[in-house]
Amino acid sequence: SNYDFGFGGANNYMGFNWAGPSFFYSRRIGRPPQGGGYAADYADVPDGPSILGAAKITGKIAGDWNVGVLEAVTAKEMADLSLGGLRSQSEVEPSTWYSVYRGQREFHQGRQGFGALGTAAIRYFDDPTLKDQLNSGSLALGFDGWTFLDKDQVWVLTGWTGATRNTGSATRIAAVQTGSGHYLQRPDASRWRLDPDATSLTGYAGRYTVNKQKGSVQFNSAVGFINPHFDTNDLGFLFRSDQINAHVSSGYRWSQPDKWKRFANVNAAVFGSTDFDGNLISPGVFLNGGVALANYWSFWPRFSFNPRSVNNRLTRGGPLTISPPRWDGGLY
Repeated sequence: SNYDFGFGGANNYMGFNWAGPSFFYSRRIGRPPQGGGYAADYADVPDGPSILGAAKITGKIAGDWNVGVLEAVTAKEMADLSLGGLRSQSEVEPSTWYSVYRGQREFHQGRQGFGALGTAAIRYFDDPTLKDQLNSGSLALGFDGWTFLDKDQVWVLTGWTGATRNTGSATRIAAVQTGSGHYLQRPDASRWRLDPDATSLTGYAGRYTVNKQKGSVQFNSAVGFINPHFDTNDLGFLFRSDQINAHVSSGYRWSQPDKWKRFANVNAAVFGSTDFDGNLISPGVFLNGGVALANYWSFWPRFSFNPRSVNNRLTRGGPLTISPPRWDGGLY
């Protein structure tokens, strides 16, 4: 779609333990109310906020520009409560304005491409208690593109980079920092630590890939990074931050059928990640491949090995743990 970001140009985007963020997911608009903390024996909470108005435009302008614009405003929503026989109401979702702008252009018959994406979510609170539960504002801006490195379009370089800024009360921003996407309260974190007084978070991220598009020899390599303060969860998805990830993968494929096989391939990869403090996370090697025989039987073995490393997520904000060496294999 016109709102896809970070993909274009390459026909293969491998990722080994890379949890890439999503900048825009349309169902974030109108999702179930997020406010809570009220005391009640019974609560009637709306399934989702009413969309007061929305508009989406997609298409082409100026010949080669693919564009997309989305604007939406959702209403404040109240929950009907009952406590000890007394009825009351509580605001569970503030009125919110959402905005998404996307543009992308191809050059030289698709040999190059460049695009930009900007998103915003701005909330208007009537109940001040919700300021400690939700961001007051979230902004994101990203650029993506690709370029082929040769005239035959065999090798292509693709990439994206972006930044986010989330604002809110100190209590709310502290909750973001200690949430499962960040865990900045870790006692052994050195450079990037919880700041309980912060009222904003600004972070950056990016991913760059070199891919071989054609031929029997296969090659794919990438490096990506997600700063500990980067967060797209208001209008997208962020599984984790604080990651620098890279891999190199190569292989060979036999795609021409003959008397005994229809297809065969073999691939090997070396991969690993660190956090922004330099701790080594989930390094390893991976080998797979297989063959589809002429009689339609097929065999696809795989093998991986991970040397000793550390895990900065297992204790959910606690100290680092050791991941011992391990290996696994399988056969389909």
